[in-house]
Amino acid sequence: MDSATPLLKSYELAVPDAPGADPSATLRWDALGYAIKGKKLIEGISGAVSAGELLGILGGSGSGKTTLLNTLSGRLSGGDIAGQVLFNDDLRNPATWPREYGFVEQGDEFHMNLTVGETVDYTTTLKVRGSAAKKAERANEVLQQLGLLPSRDTLVRNISTGERKRLSVALELLSSPRVLFCDEITTGLDSFTALQTMEYMRSITARSRTISIVTIHQPRENILGLFDKIIVLSCGRVVFFGAASDATMYFAKRGFEMKGSLMNPSDYWLDISTPDYRTPAQLEESRARIANLQKEWTSAAGAGVKAASDDDGTLRVEYAPTGPHESTYSHSLFVEFAELVKLNWRLVVRNTSLHIARVAVLVVTCLLLSLAFWRIEKSTLDGVLSFLGFLISYETACVYSFLADPVVVFLENRKVFKRERAARMYRSSTLFVAASAVYAPYYAFFAAIELVIFYGTVSFDNLGITMLSQVVLCILFTNVGLALGAVAPNHVICRSLTAVLTIACQIFCGYFASVNKLLPWIKAIVPSQYALCMWGQAAFSEFPPKISLETTSASVNPDMCILPDFWKNMAIQCGFVGASIILGVVFVHFGTTGTKHKLS
Repeated sequence: MDSATPLLKSYELAVPDAPGADPSATLRWDALGYAIKGKKLIEGISGAVSAGELLGILGGSGSGKTTLLNTLSGRLSGGDIAGQVLFNDDLRNPATWPREYGFVEQGDEFHMNLTVGETVDYTTTLKVRGSAAKKAERANEVLQQLGLLPSRDTLVRNISTGERKRLSVALELLSSPRVLFCDEITTGLDSFTALQTMEYMRSITARSRTISIVTIHQPRENILGLFDKIIVLSCGRVVFFGAASDATMYFAKRGFEMKGSLMNPSDYWLDISTPDYRTPAQLEESRARIANLQKEWTSAAGAGVKAASDDDGTLRVEYAPTGPHESTYSHSLFVEFAELVKLNWRLVVRNTSLHIARVAVLVVTCLLLSLAFWRIEKSTLDGVLSFLGFLISYETACVYSFLADPVVVFLENRKVFKRERAARMYRSSTLFVAASAVYAPYYAFFAAIELVIFYGTVSFDNLGITMLSQVVLCILFTNVGLALGAVAPNHVICRSLTAVLTIACQIFCGYFASVNKLLPWIKAIVPSQYALCMWGQAAFSEFPPKISLETTSASVNPDMCILPDFWKNMAIQCGFVGASIILGVVFVHFGTTGTKHKLS
């Protein structure tokens, strides 16, 4: 404990008071329980913590630490809650509660190609209300509080694990939450860095008058001394709640006195409160000991702890009413959109692998198709068939590329978006539209270069309107790719879906007359049919073209196109683009809404 004190005291002098602090805030819970499909994960937990206090939740693996933290914060998507949680002696409002607290998750999820300063700045812009000067001041304050100013211009991927933990805390502190929940923030840290991180937490909690609740597995003794209160959990129930300094005496009076002064108290408490699965006899003995500890605490607390229920035995969940004009977001759609466009643009510009891949695809695609379809003569039957082969081949390549590349945007960053959306930083609509506004033009730029090259190598007419139709196709399938990445569980599923969609677009593009035997209607709902017809209508005066032979004239699948006019096809394709935006917003909404709030 002594080694922690000098750093704590010297650092407190540099920590500014957080704006909007509530020196009288309290969080109280009574007979709290949580069950999933009848299985009780925590039961009968009561307690309270006040502003400026740091509460540690201790327990072995599976004891219910994270479940208790999630139940207190309301970050639950299902299950049944018993008991009651009161903030300042009132029921929490589901509309405003998410902005009252911050939640630091166990994993460190960031955009790795942003600097520490950029990460804090864009989070401040979206979380904090007020002028730009106020936001900049708040960002600098938090960076100073967490000792991150020296790393402000360093990419997140290049900072240490301890700095990433502190950055996670910093992002939650930006909005000056009155309650801060931290899940295993010392996991993966060496002992010194863990101590340093908890000293920052102690300092921030005291100076900002925040209610801080931290789950921690096995804290060393000098970390244990930083907590104002601790809860020791065992099998989902409390075996001790109070000041850490009182815990040793409490257990000793009940026959569990530590042997030797060198032992870490928290290690001993976990030893006696964790089931021992090594042998059936040891398991039975440990369960009996734990049951006795739980019973002793219930008696010591002064009353039996019972899950709150209605008369019919069902669990009761109460909600505070939502105010008619309360907004759960800090800013307008425009502010969210502008900041998210800036964010996505930075991520694109710094994604070197993406640029290399796009250039490689461009070179290989142009080389192969140019060699295969060099200077096609479209006045002959062979030339027409070859040109149609080029259109179908290039369209297939475009569809797959536009689908497969953007899926990683939401797939790889989904945890970041879930965390930020749980904090009500932005809406799903602005998140998707901003991503589309950056990535669609990016892919369209390379597609335009390809068309310019093919204009010279393959030889086709009306480059302008062909390029216009290509841009619309690019926007459409980029949106679909982004949407797939938002809901697909992993890369394997994403790649499989993109392959299936690409094959479907190729088969039902209208070129193959045999499809009309069983599915004559399907080409009407396939965007690739309209794209193929627009390209063909730009290249021929009549499409599908008719070729005059010596004795007769021939046409390649005269029913290929539903609409004979380029601009009518364009109108339908634009309708598909609108539908893809709606689809994307819906998919992003469900794909990035990992945290729902269920309040008791």
